[in-house]
Amino acid sequence: MVDTDPEGAAIAEAFAEVLSHAQLTGEDIDYVHAHGTGFPAGDIADTNAIKRILEERAYSIPVNSIRSMIGQALAAGGALQAASTALSVYHGIVPQRLIVRLPILFVSLITLQRVLETFGSDMH
Repeated sequence: MVDTDPEGAAIAEAFAEVLSHAQLTGEDIDYVHAHGTGFPAGDIADTNAIKRILEERAYSIPVNSIRSMIGQALAAGGALQAASTALSVYHGIVPQRLIVRLPILFVSLITLQRVLETFGSDMH
């Protein structure tokens, strides 16, 4: 078992390296397809990494993951997420998440974290 760093430092480092290699900045990002397992530790790490790299912009762009719909596909997960992201960009839509404990259909990880910080993580 591996403990997830809640600060998402390794995720942020990988994100920054990809942006650098592609000669992009956070301003070029309009959509984030996160690892998003639907488990609090991983989603918090994803959220903190995204906020670290995109700063205030993180609060205004869609963040999503399809893992709540496909489960943990192990080695195939990356390919499925890449295909989903390409289709999202092509069609201009963001798929809904299935595992959301709030009475709304879609919420970004960033928005969810703000709600949980405000109202507590024991919302059911």
